Amino acid sequence: MIHATAVGRAILETTNGEVAGADLDMRNSLDGNVTVEVILAMGALTTATIRLYAGPAAAPTSPLAVNGVIQEYVMNAAATVQYTVPVAGLRYFRASVEGDAGFAGSFCTINYYYNDYRLTTLQDGSPRVD
Repeated sequence: MIHATAVGRAILETTNGEVAGADLDMRNSLDGNVTVEVILAMGALTTATIRLYAGPAAAPTSPLAVNGVIQEYVMNAAATVQYTVPVAGLRYFRASVEGDAGFAGSFCTINYYYNDYRLTTLQDGSPRVD
């Protein structure tokens, strides 16, 4: 059994400027994947763009690309979505959101987490010891 640990979170008022969440240090990731959950309340926005960044240093500014495709998601309705992306080999991860209007009463919660290898249990149910 693997216990997931929420390790990054941002609650953002969506504006026409990009607003980034906290950095996530990938050092203890079990498999190099990050699960991203986005909860968007649209308000007066017509679109919100979620961008993912990863890199070797804190506050990464390089867009995360998977198989050459930059990971950017455009949402045009209030929704809750979740997706998993590979970040193996990169130390830091963060997500951001940008709306298409100024203050519009729109809010976005972004939770991102990974499976922490330190919190895994063995098949017999005993805790892993490193």
